Amino acid sequence: CVLSTDYSKIESILTKTDHPSHAYRILALMADLSFALRPWKSASYWYSMMINEQRQQREMENRLGVPHSTDGSIPSSEIIKQHFNQVVLPVFKEGMRIFHGLQELFIPVINQNKAFVDALAESF
Repeated sequence: CVLSTDYSKIESILTKTDHPSHAYRILALMADLSFALRPWKSASYWYSMMINEQRQQREMENRLGVPHSTDGSIPSSEIIKQHFNQVVLPVFKEGMRIFHGLQELFIPVINQNKAFVDALAESF
């Protein structure tokens, strides 16, 4: 289950649709990413937590002399936009493809939060 929430493996997970546990992996990812589909006030709080965690990781890597896994020069608004467009949207689209009943629930919130993310990115 932990590997199913490893964002670096999302492309691989999304392309292995014939894997017997594909639906379970998508459900695990959707659960991990569910913060992004909350009302924007809550979602933005969780995004700020994610960005702070990335900054702390980068600082720890600096102290240890380890190469950086994230780029500190990318503005927060761009990080949020990339995450939403490259991680959240593909995962939830695949989830709605598998579990058709989720479309009514997710599409309005996805569209609303995508509008917030796009506006945020444009304001910087």
